[in-house]
Amino acid sequence: MKTRLATLTACVAAIALLSGCFGSAEKAPAPQPEAQPAQTQSAPEPAAEPAAAEPEGPYLYNLLEDQPAKKAWARMTASRKGAPAWIRKGEGPTSPAEEALINGKRYWQGSVCEQHNCPNTFFFLLGETKAYGLHANFANDKPAKVRPVYYGAPPAAEKAALREAFEAERERQMADE
Repeated sequence: MKTRLATLTACVAAIALLSGCFGSAEKAPAPQPEAQPAQTQSAPEPAAEPAAAEPEGPYLYNLLEDQPAKKAWARMTASRKGAPAWIRKGEGPTSPAEEALINGKRYWQGSVCEQHNCPNTFFFLLGETKAYGLHANFANDKPAKVRPVYYGAPPAAEKAALREAFEAERERQMADE
């Protein structure tokens, strides 16, 4: 115990001595910029137009704060026995949803993935009273072998929109292989 205390005391003394050495050193003067030759003044350049910001839609968790949307989501997920909890709850990483008009009906379209397992993806169409989804787990199979599972019995046009999002993701996954 005495040896440890002596070692610790010696270390503290060495640190104090070194910090005193460095703390009292004079600082070198900062280099001064060289004198530049005088330049003629020209007309100011026109200000660049700010780039138009991409409109961002709401995130899924914001959409599910609305009671009718939450009920539509619950009905959709109840259509599939054994739906994973993250899909039933609509929880996981997501990007902003985009507005979609399909057969005269407005939907929010987007995707959500399982936390820490984003190749396990759920694509959705969420309307005021209806919701439809497509689950694709790219984590378990080669992208070409992944078979989608539909939720909510989507009509043909809605099914095509979900299938298009799925195919785009499949192509992206295949390019990453």
